Amino acid sequence: MDSNQNFKKIIQVMVSQASFFLKDMGEFYPYSYILNITEEIKPLVVKIEDDNPKSQILIEILEKQIIDGILRGDYIMGSIGVNVYLNLENDDYTNAIEIKTLERKQVDWGYVYLPYTINDKNIQFGELTSF
Repeated sequence: MDSNQNFKKIIQVMVSQASFFLKDMGEFYPYSYILNITEEIKPLVVKIEDDNPKSQILIEILEKQIIDGILRGDYIMGSIGVNVYLNLENDDYTNAIEIKTLERKQVDWGYVYLPYTINDKNIQFGELTSF
């Protein structure tokens, strides 16, 4: 599978997981999926003693695990999903899913954003955007 197909595949899983979290809880902690060398998408599970860790700590742990897995040759790609407020035009803010992705051929993380609104547990997604 080529890089673009891998990216689309992992983004679909990331959006589906965020949708589940948002419908079930109305929010979510940072979460992650990896694409392993057999091209299977798997959740990346972090074991941490703190039941309510700060998001930044969790993000740093996930980043390190993805980078280490790519360097070991275990992962082709890894993504982290984070809930953010996106500044649109005219200082209009909206909720969005930030999905940062690292692929073994990349040097830096790539970022895409998916705006969303929630009305009575119904989620409306906007268009996937990168800056």
